[in-house]
Amino acid sequence: KKRPLPFVFYGEARSVTTKPYRDAFEYIDDISKVIEFAAKQNVHCLWSGGGVFMRGLWEGYPDKIKEMLTKHGNLVISFTPLIVGGKLKGISRDAALEIAKDFPDQICVGTTVRGLFVSDPPSEFTEQVAAYGDQVKALTKFIQDLSAMSSPEIAAKVSFSNAARLYGVGSGEKPKMIEHPKSGPGLKKLISSTGAGKGANFIGMLAYGGGTSKKKVCEESRSGTEWTTIDCHLHLLDFLQKSSGTSAALKAMDGCKVERALVFGMPCCKKWCFYRPEQPLYYQDDNAPCYVYAYADQMVADAWLALNDTDRARFAPTFASFDPTDLAAIQHVRRLYDKYPNMWRSVGELMCRHDDLTTMLLDREVPRVNHPALDAIYEFCVEKGLPINVHHNADRVGDADGGFHYVGEVEEVLKKHPKLHFVWVHAGVSRRAFEETHHEMIDRMCSTYPNLHVDISWVVWEDVICDAEGNIKQGWIDCIQKHNKKFYIGSDNVAQFFPINDTSTNLLASNITKYWPLFDKLTEDAAKNVSYQNAYDTYFKDWEVPSGEGGEKRYARMDSYYKTEMLDPKSGTFVTGTATELDDDGLY
Repeated sequence: KKRPLPFVFYGEARSVTTKPYRDAFEYIDDISKVIEFAAKQNVHCLWSGGGVFMRGLWEGYPDKIKEMLTKHGNLVISFTPLIVGGKLKGISRDAALEIAKDFPDQICVGTTVRGLFVSDPPSEFTEQVAAYGDQVKALTKFIQDLSAMSSPEIAAKVSFSNAARLYGVGSGEKPKMIEHPKSGPGLKKLISSTGAGKGANFIGMLAYGGGTSKKKVCEESRSGTEWTTIDCHLHLLDFLQKSSGTSAALKAMDGCKVERALVFGMPCCKKWCFYRPEQPLYYQDDNAPCYVYAYADQMVADAWLALNDTDRARFAPTFASFDPTDLAAIQHVRRLYDKYPNMWRSVGELMCRHDDLTTMLLDREVPRVNHPALDAIYEFCVEKGLPINVHHNADRVGDADGGFHYVGEVEEVLKKHPKLHFVWVHAGVSRRAFEETHHEMIDRMCSTYPNLHVDISWVVWEDVICDAEGNIKQGWIDCIQKHNKKFYIGSDNVAQFFPINDTSTNLLASNITKYWPLFDKLTEDAAKNVSYQNAYDTYFKDWEVPSGEGGEKRYARMDSYYKTEMLDPKSGTFVTGTATELDDDGLY
């Protein structure tokens, strides 16, 4: 009777989110069930990569790996260069060496290269997917260090014998070991607490889905200049349609010299699936789908109508809670506009191609900027004099081939609707969706299309405009200076502006003040345009703000209906409807 073939699988141990409250490894139980079933069939399992990936939070995961290896005698885990290099937050090189020493019969090593064995992978992936030869060198060095800290016999098992036995190749005898140098000290453990000094950065990620850059907070303004700005990308609602409220937003704005803001809702709502014990709080918290939440537009309107006249003038409301692939979406747009024609200042943020979010939509049709359903909406915007703010990736995720796969779709719209005021949010950037020459593409697009405008917000700053040390790249400075009447800046904060009821940490501030060094590097007129004037001219100039006192009845000031919901960053739960200095009645 032939021995059963091993079951080789890749399965992530947790969701892709980096939100600090999501510290559970929620997929482990499902993986355990598969391994247990395999054991009943006398089948060994090889868990490729041990469930880890570049993003995510991995504090405590080495202990979880040990538990899995102890529980499942038929489990073998392959360590990748990512793991043995100590590049993951929470999994140090020392931890990987310790696991291999303690479980010498259940660990092997393997590369992650797919298809490119001679030529190097694109530069975008040099940290995550190094060239094959470099990956082998990293694994070899790990084996050498393992041999020095434990024994050559254990190193031989991990490097060769375990895999040979698993696949039934050869005798499984140890190969001739290469001579190893003296093992050096392991890497220090990465940050594992949220103590004083790190709390602001820890909490700040709650309201801001960060990028892939290691540099999370960019340099402060070297000149010490403080700039008055307009935030052109602020979400009042999150992916659960929750919010800490308008009063919290205004207080946060006051704390970082933001005079006004363009306010989005959130067109998508994250589904809580019955098989998940905890509700996801962010669209990447698990693999559940998202659906269009049309009521979000009315929630934005209600929150704005509950403000006094002074505060109304600081918020320019927008709406976009419709399916971009629905030919009937224009009907929703007309209904909302006809209800409050003097209130809406833009259509947006329209979600088209958007990294992981695109694949999570209930309708499997991909929303794209040149979809036929959007032509009527573009024409409507021109008719009413409204800008439109669109999220549409310039390129495919992870496709660093020097080209921009989806830019042609944007160009098609700009050519077809030359009078449309089109704002390309994040400059067409998403996580892992950009090229080294991104600024050159933006320069060409701005030079070619008079109706194109660019929103600098979210990960475009950390991942693209700044280098790994947080310094602004000269190519971007030149591009923004050249087209300074086309650029806006925004925070992309999502509904949370202070942690719980604490006003000591302003979650908005770092996502606004990070732009101050850019303004210092522009000419005086250009800096004024990018920081303030462009946004003012587009969204606030000549706007006769509907009064809530004695004006048209439809704009009469109304009561606040929605409870403020502030997120506890550690537990992932919300503090609801509490009257504080952030909101005196717990409502917005």
